[in-house]
Amino acid sequence: MIELRIKDKLYSGWKSVVIEKDMLSIANTFSISIDNGLQVGIEAGDKIQILKDKALFLTGYIDSLSIAISETKSPLILNGRSLSCDIIDCMIEENKQYIKQTALTIVQDVIKDFSIKVSSKLSLTPLETFDTKVGETFFNSINRICKQTNILPLSDNNGNIVLTRNDKTKYITVL
Repeated sequence: MIELRIKDKLYSGWKSVVIEKDMLSIANTFSISIDNGLQVGIEAGDKIQILKDKALFLTGYIDSLSIAISETKSPLILNGRSLSCDIIDCMIEENKQYIKQTALTIVQDVIKDFSIKVSSKLSLTPLETFDTKVGETFFNSINRICKQTNILPLSDNNGNIVLTRNDKTKYITVL
């Protein structure tokens, strides 16, 4: 069963739901089409948790919603993004240099002002130096660190970032 938690209220009971999530992305987007989904009180900007059989699948924000009405259906379409998408939209405002720190500690510091946690189970070697650049997105800065160290930044179900080895393996998840 697929449920949506929006504003601490659970929505369920639809006939079909389609959710797509890129497993190799730091910034997941989603599109949910709900048959007979005329729901009140849902707005763009709302925080959403998508649950499958009571387990968290994705946490994010609703960017847009639309509804169409016919004689037999009222499909609701929600489009949104995971919490980690915030780092794609925002720019670094000051240069900062990191000396002899690991990719994990650098990424944690770079995005400390966001509500996003960063974790890794890897044993990471400190980098000699790494500099952030004014005007660069937080995402691009993280991407540069990860390319330098052959690490892949992924978004977990809570919208947090997990640093893992970049082994170029493809994953597919079907709901």
